[in-house]
Amino acid sequence: MSKSIKDRIIGLIVVGAIDFVIFSVIYKLFIYREDWLLYSTIWSISWALGYFIAGCKILKAQKIWKRILYKLAIIFIVSILIAFIFGVLLNLPIWRYWLSNISVAFGASILLNGNWSTNN
Repeated sequence: MSKSIKDRIIGLIVVGAIDFVIFSVIYKLFIYREDWLLYSTIWSISWALGYFIAGCKILKAQKIWKRILYKLAIIFIVSILIAFIFGVLLNLPIWRYWLSNISVAFGASILLNGNWSTNN
């Protein structure tokens, strides 16, 4: 493995763990939810995967329109994949709700982390 992939994998684990703790505290103490563990897990995994994918070299294209197009395509593809997993494999009746939750977290993570990493 190359050094950048190792760094991104370590970053993925660290970001996921930190986000899980933060989301757990938020959903347990501030925004009380009975299913706080599920929401914390889903949001932290989505945010960590967005952080990992935002570090890809293809997302650091020179032109802004190419960068935006790549990010939107990745968000769309991941949303379809997540819809399949939740709607068909797990047979959840409210998969649209989960799709919107995961897509928002994943998309925000790619957009925010991608912009920060390209400025470095």
